[in-house]
Amino acid sequence: ALAAQDPDVRISWTGDPSGGIAPDLVGREFRGHEGFRRAWDAWLEAFEDLRIEPQEVSDLDDRLLVGIRTVGHGSASGAPVDQRGFTLYTFRGGRITSQEFFVDRDQAEQNAGLT
Repeated sequence: ALAAQDPDVRISWTGDPSGGIAPDLVGREFRGHEGFRRAWDAWLEAFEDLRIEPQEVSDLDDRLLVGIRTVGHGSASGAPVDQRGFTLYTFRGGRITSQEFFVDRDQAEQNAGLT
């Protein structure tokens, strides 16, 4: 996964901390390969098991907006998780320079320049 990332990749989560995203991720920005590792480690530790399913893809030239479904169980509670969200990828030189995660479709589409 790191090979596809620009060395200065930027990762961010946008949403309500009570809306199913780990609160320590919301509103934060992570940079570079180490930031990529830290962000994904924090995200994955919240789940006992996790499956991310792409549901739709919009090709926007140097960007992709991907609608996803996240399914799994919380690591602390064991509670089932079935959440929809969006990831906006930005590319430069064949590498991912930015990953922005959204829970809200309108916010994702606005950041993608679709509205």
